[in-house]
Amino acid sequence: MRERVRSATERLGYQPNQSGRTLRRGATGTVALVMQTDTARTAMGETFYFSVCDGLQQELAKRSMDLVLLPVGPAKDPYRYLVNAVDRHIADAYVISNTHRVDRRVELLTERGGPFVALGRSGPEGHAWLDLDFEGVAAETVERLVAAGRMRIALAYDDGDVNSTWEYARGCRQALASHGFEPAAEIRLPDTPEGGGLLAERLPAMTPAPTALMLAQETLALGLYRRFAEAGVRPGTDLAVVGFRKNPVCDYLMPSLTTFAVSLEAYGRGSARSCSPASRRRRTRCRRSGR
Repeated sequence: MRERVRSATERLGYQPNQSGRTLRRGATGTVALVMQTDTARTAMGETFYFSVCDGLQQELAKRSMDLVLLPVGPAKDPYRYLVNAVDRHIADAYVISNTHRVDRRVELLTERGGPFVALGRSGPEGHAWLDLDFEGVAAETVERLVAAGRMRIALAYDDGDVNSTWEYARGCRQALASHGFEPAAEIRLPDTPEGGGLLAERLPAMTPAPTALMLAQETLALGLYRRFAEAGVRPGTDLAVVGFRKNPVCDYLMPSLTTFAVSLEAYGRGSARSCSPASRRRRTRCRRSGR
């Protein structure tokens, strides 16, 4: 009988109704990536999410699952958007990004009890998260700058409340404290080319002037380099500049921006593996690249 049914379905071109199968099984067979589209980085052509999606899809395909994207634009409240998605059971598991120090989305998904993973740490504790090694990158950057004789190290980061920025800044302070220093300055500004231009204007006015600059968001270098070129300042010579990770948006800066190499595909694969109730906290490591 099974062979007769199979033969008939092939002859008639029958395809199962996925909506019906979802209702019967109570599962969609999908994982949703909730991504912010209203960030300055996205507007600049940031490829972060595309690379993460590649890794997610590679891992989910092994389990015959699909990836769906839930873009959150400027007109949407991220928390309410996620509430609606969960209530409608759009996916079996969720990957949330742009986490904050206290993130209501984490509380929501924890209360609902479904599998999810946060790209970045956030309270409350006890949920699955996957993070880049912000503290390790900051510590290695400080070690290399100090070894090169660059003692007056300034730190620049965005003026938002994303947890990754907080972790990077904390790692920088701790690494400097281990050498008996404090940051020469901590400058908060918008993560935009215009913000990088403002940064270039503030640095020369500092006394004493910093000898090195650490960028929590490497995209700040776009406006920074442009304003430096106008002022005759040479990055890497007059002022050492180090960004967080290698970003295609910054590939054509001259001289090249010193950054760390991060496999975002591996980040995506790890996120897919972490979308289960038994997930543990995980961190991916970064490697250095650039000049």
